[in-house]
Amino acid sequence: MPSDPPASTRATGAQRWLARLTLAAIAAAAELRLLPHLATHRSFREIGEGLHLSPHTVKTQAIAIYRKFGVSSRSPTIQRAQDLGLLTR
Repeated sequence: MPSDPPASTRATGAQRWLARLTLAAIAAAAELRLLPHLATHRSFREIGEGLHLSPHTVKTQAIAIYRKFGVSSRSPTIQRAQDLGLLTR
């Protein structure tokens, strides 16, 4: 039966929280990188080619942005990003 790792190697609650926060920041950074490309009205495939991402990854990140902005498509996403100062008009 495997034993628990030594206390010195176990992650504390604060360390787990920081790891989740770091992952969220990385995801947010990737999504922010995508925002200006959504405003071009290019297809997910075309955006992915320019960013060296698969169309599926672009779509997944776009949907995450839509969800965070409380919208369901590109046009309101672009408007919301402009209202928040994340994109210039």
